[in-house]
Amino acid sequence: MKTNNRLNAAEHVWTAESDRWIYIERYSCGYLGLNCMQGDDYKYFKNNWCKIDMAMSEFYDTMKTDLHMLKRDMTELEFIDKVMWIYFEAISKYDRYN
Repeated sequence: MKTNNRLNAAEHVWTAESDRWIYIERYSCGYLGLNCMQGDDYKYFKNNWCKIDMAMSEFYDTMKTDLHMLKRDMTELEFIDKVMWIYFEAISKYDRYN
C-alpha cells in the first residue's frame, strides 16, 4: 500500500455468522486495510483492534485477484470474511507443522 493514499472511511462491521468484528479502512486507491477480532465485545474491539493488520491486508489484496471467480458470487463483506477464514486457517496450519 502506498502511504500517500487518502483514507476515505473506517468501518466497524459485525458478522454474526462468523462471530467476528471486522475493521475496514478504505483508501482512495481502492486498497482495504483490514483487521478483525473473534467475539462480540465491541468495546474491547474498538479499543484494541481498530488498526490495520498489514499481513492480513496484503493477503486480502492478493486474494481478491487470485479468487476473483469466488468473489463475483459474494458481497464484498462475505468475500472479506471468507478471505479472513482462509488466512487464519493458513496461519494455523503453518504454526502446527513448522
